[in-house]
Amino acid sequence: MKKLVYLLSFTVLGVQVAAQEKRSNREQMAIEVQVDMLQHRLGIAGDLYKVQKYQLPVQVTEKAETVFASCMETYKQLYTSLPEAERASFFKEDFYISVIPVVQYFRTPEYASMMIAHKNALHPRPEAPDPKHHEAGGDHTHN
Repeated sequence: MKKLVYLLSFTVLGVQVAAQEKRSNREQMAIEVQVDMLQHRLGIAGDLYKVQKYQLPVQVTEKAETVFASCMETYKQLYTSLPEAERASFFKEDFYISVIPVVQYFRTPEYASMMIAHKNALHPRPEAPDPKHHEAGGDHTHN
């Protein structure tokens, strides 16, 4: 009888752990979808900006500035809600490569510098060697 109780306990615990993992995967998927939607929405804001700036003959129902402000609010909420260790896995370098030019369209230096700083913090580049270092042509060794 005791073995049956232990077996049931482990089975119930196993189901609970699996349910927690599934919920975690669902939450992860929800965040990924939010980031994807944000990226697309920022792209739309950039297109609306071009329509307005160049007075293109395209009918739009939203103002570029309104969409952009909404996107930046969403970005800040998402970014701050994620633990620091997880941010890079959701806000990938491609995200920043596509949205930073759009943010720069709106001439808001604080948002542009924030996005660039976040990109650099999450996806640092290795330092490039100084090309002038070896121009002198002298033979030498590095210690």
